[in-house]
Amino acid sequence: MCQHQATLLMQIKPQLDKLGIPIVAVGNGNVRWAKKFKDALKFTGEVYIDADSKMFKVAALPRLSMWQALKRFFNSTARNYFAKLKKNYQQSDLEGDGQQTGGVFIVGPGIGRPLRYSFRENDYDLDTFADNQEILKAAGWTEEMEKEFQKSSTTSTTTSTTTSTTST
Repeated sequence: MCQHQATLLMQIKPQLDKLGIPIVAVGNGNVRWAKKFKDALKFTGEVYIDADSKMFKVAALPRLSMWQALKRFFNSTARNYFAKLKKNYQQSDLEGDGQQTGGVFIVGPGIGRPLRYSFRENDYDLDTFADNQEILKAAGWTEEMEKEFQKSSTTSTTTSTTTSTTST
């Protein structure tokens, strides 16, 4: 999962938490990479290391050939994308296995754990990301839940604003 995708997912983490759905990142790097990822992005989900890339193979996330990686990462779209990444995620880095593609998945509970949503980054342009609204829908988040969530968020914001105003 790239830096921007992780940041987007953190935006819907409160809704996923209410549904009991954790956000998990799996990387084929090392512990140092995982720590930098969590710290730089303030990623509060779990991070697991899959040094042998077994999970990537199971999820049908291909490892690009050198030629495929060159085509994907050395063009004007990629240059613009990486410039934005460097600007927006200055505490992070672009280290990692650029040949290994990633994705976003919602896996259901139960025997066989059915796949409820999938976004494989290799199927899209470099600067295209999984859609948070599609993720929430696949997770079972409803419009009624969103209205209640927004109502409670507004109430807690008002309450905390009132509290902080009172305490000053």
